[in-house]
Amino acid sequence: MNRHDAAGAMSITDVALARVEEDHEFADFYRTEFRNLVLFTRFVSGVDLHDAVDIAQEAMIALHGNWEKIESPVAFVRKVASRRASDSRRRSRRQVLVSPTDVVLDQFQEIDPYTTDVDEVRQLIRQLPEQQRMVFALHLRSYPTADMAAILHLKEATVRSTLRHARERLRLLLAIRDQA
Repeated sequence: MNRHDAAGAMSITDVALARVEEDHEFADFYRTEFRNLVLFTRFVSGVDLHDAVDIAQEAMIALHGNWEKIESPVAFVRKVASRRASDSRRRSRRQVLVSPTDVVLDQFQEIDPYTTDVDEVRQLIRQLPEQQRMVFALHLRSYPTADMAAILHLKEATVRSTLRHARERLRLLLAIRDQA
């Protein structure tokens, strides 16, 4: 386009100004969400910090390339990050150094050290099937059901059901532990 286009068409200046505004919006989003995306990536996939930073950066690059088309940037970057993390795990087939449960439970170390055995809780949660473990871990981070569904690519009803099953399983595991 050039400045001499028909009425109603955007001039080069208008296009440039719109692009600068989009870049500012993206920069603001990046500043506010990058750290959260790194934590999310570590939490959901269990990768180490360096891999989580790389994956988050790749997700942000993908978002930047599609910025004007994306309706929900947070959901988009989390979806990209979770897929990249899964791809990375499949390719490497290496042992996970950080459990997603560890990342979540690290935040609960100071809740009540006299009555809570964090290592024991971690071990119980690790015994859950993967989907239950992921839903339960997001629940511990106070994610709303709708957000958990978007992150895990599940229906909200499935998230609620999975959380219910995770709680039931943990109750059973606690009962077995108490009998021993």
